[in-house]
Amino acid sequence: MERDSATSLTLGQAALIAGLGLLVMTLSAPYAEFYVFPKVLLPDDIDGTVTNLIAHRGLYVSGLAAFFLNYVADVVVAWALFVFLSPVNRQLSMLAALFRLLYTALGISALMNLFSVVRLLDLPQYTSQVSSGQINVQLQLLLDAYRIEWGVALILFGVHLVLVGFLLVRSGYVPRLLGYLVALAGLGYIVYMIGLYAFPAISFALVTITFLLEPVFMVWLLWKGRQLER
Repeated sequence: MERDSATSLTLGQAALIAGLGLLVMTLSAPYAEFYVFPKVLLPDDIDGTVTNLIAHRGLYVSGLAAFFLNYVADVVVAWALFVFLSPVNRQLSMLAALFRLLYTALGISALMNLFSVVRLLDLPQYTSQVSSGQINVQLQLLLDAYRIEWGVALILFGVHLVLVGFLLVRSGYVPRLLGYLVALAGLGYIVYMIGLYAFPAISFALVTITFLLEPVFMVWLLWKGRQLER
């Protein structure tokens, strides 16, 4: 059984670790982004957002924790996919891992804005000296900064997926169709996020369908990928 000399992992073990990491991300990020944040953060109503933050503090913090767990899993997945794809092209696999790590770093930086929102509301010595209007403006700036930084991070994530898809197509031990699907998902992220900022008048909502292609890769890693031994 051939093993990578640096990691002592088989391809199957690397696939299993990557698959489990992606599973954690599949559960944690949607919980925060599609369940918690819509209940608390109201894009066009900062006063309502403040009210929600005070009333649903525990729920909001659970969303932040879920996103932080998501980024921890991202680091693990970046390493596991590097091992999994190194036999194809070690340098390109490393580049793909670096793009995912850059995405993770920028994502955590964006998330710090949301932690600062809680911190801002927790400083009575500050809130007692500043008007509620000024506080609301600062909260809005933090929320806007989060969305902008996270959007840029997703472009880097899209580049990572395109590189991973290319390596999967070239691998010979992963179905080529799966590689094309992963690359298509990456292109979806890039087109959607760039289009959102460069062409705001045009709707790119249809492109988000490609995001659903990522779980297909996760299922394959957990089902078939973990059986690889070479």
